[in-house]
This record gives sequence, structure tokens and C-alpha cells, in this order.
Amino acid sequence: MIIDRNLWRPNWQEGHFPALPCPHCGAPLNVDDDSLVVKSPAHNIGLVDLTDIDNALSQFSFWFVCGYSKCAQAVAVSGSCTYQYAYDHDGKSITERIFHPKAMHPCPPLVKVDDDAPQSIRDALKASFDLFWLDSQACANRLRVVLELILENEGFPATSDDGRFVPLHNRIENWHHLYGALSIAQSLMAIKWLGNVASHETGVSRKRLLDAYEILSRLLKRLFPPDERYIDELADEIVNAKGRSD
Repeated sequence: MIIDRNLWRPNWQEGHFPALPCPHCGAPLNVDDDSLVVKSPAHNIGLVDLTDIDNALSQFSFWFVCGYSKCAQAVAVSGSCTYQYAYDHDGKSITERIFHPKAMHPCPPLVKVDDDAPQSIRDALKASFDLFWLDSQACANRLRVVLELILENEGFPATSDDGRFVPLHNRIENWHHLYGALSIAQSLMAIKWLGNVASHETGVSRKRLLDAYEILSRLLKRLFPPDERYIDELADEIVNAKGRSD
């Protein structure tokens, strides 16, 4: 799945809101214009009135509503609002509001997950969707949790039979040695490195998060339902045997 990155941009110009997918049915969400509320604290009102627009900051909230009438799922959105100068169609200078979402509930999904995936993996992914808007490092760490759960589900737990801790890197290599599916192992390793950056460095870019979700989307599609992985294993078997039968 290739993610439409414009949908997941970090800020929205007023009147140009993205049609994010409904968390219930996947149909595009629409803004309920009547629900939009922007509040400015007393100490900030003068700034909003153009005395110091670059430092003006307000808070906003509104509702997204699913465009599919038989669903009509509502999504609460909130965040901060900044301001910039712009020009209308007549060339007149105007103040334009820019919305920076920080929270959504229930959160639109960045990737689809098959119902065959274990509940623990689906729950961890949903938690990452919430964090995507709020904290990129926390989101990346949650994606690492998804990776850990995938490996555990596939028989590569963090603890060996004799009780010793098995590093994540080693478990991914063990996957590759057992299954031979290099593309899947590389996908797992990519998510691991993103989690390392989130844990030990400051800042994870939105681009990298979206890269990770694209990789996860493809990975989950191949693992759940598990029949998809059979193709990789069958191909590896034929290649290793150079086409010969046992």
C-alpha cells in the first residue's frame, strides 16, 4: 500500500482539510464546518489582531464526520492554530488560519490491518495512530512494539527456552535463517532501526514515520492471512534447489 502523504500532512490551511479515512468504514471524512471552534487566550488576542501575527497562537476543535451516510462516524479533532498573511481573489491582504492537529478520536487509520492479525498487533497499531499526531518519537516506539508482537506471534519471542533475553536484531536474523524470506526480514529490520532512532536520538521525521507505515502495510498484508508468506517460502525453496525437485 502506497500512502498518500498529502493526506497526512502536519498542518491544514482553512478550507483545505484532508479527506482522511473513516476509522470505522474507511470512507472519506468531511469537516462539520458548524462544529469549528477557535479560542484565543486574552493575552493572545492582540497578536491575532495582526500586532504580532508570527507569535499568535490559538487552540481549535471540530468534528470530522464520515461521508458515508450509513456510517456517519464522528471523529473529534483538536490542536493549535497559527496565522499567516495571505491574499484573497481580489488581491486584498487577509489573515489565514493554519490548523495543526494534535489529537483525534477515534483516530483515522494510516494502514489497513486484516482481521486475521492478532488483536494485540491491531491494538498496538491503533495506539500508534493516536501518537502519530501528538508525538513522533512515541509513535515510532509504538511501531517497534508492533514489530516485537509480530515476531512473538511468529515464534520468535524475546526470551529463549532457557530464559535468556534474545535481542531484537538476533530474532530478525533468526527469522531470515529459518524462512529465508529476505524481503520480510529487511522490512522487520527497517522498523527496528526506526525504533532505535526514536529511543536514542531526538526527533523522528514524519517522512520516516510514513515510510515505516508503508513497510508495515506491505508486511502485514503478506503475513496476515499467513497464506501470503507461503509464496515467499516456496520461491526461496525453488531458488535454493536451483529448480530441482527433492
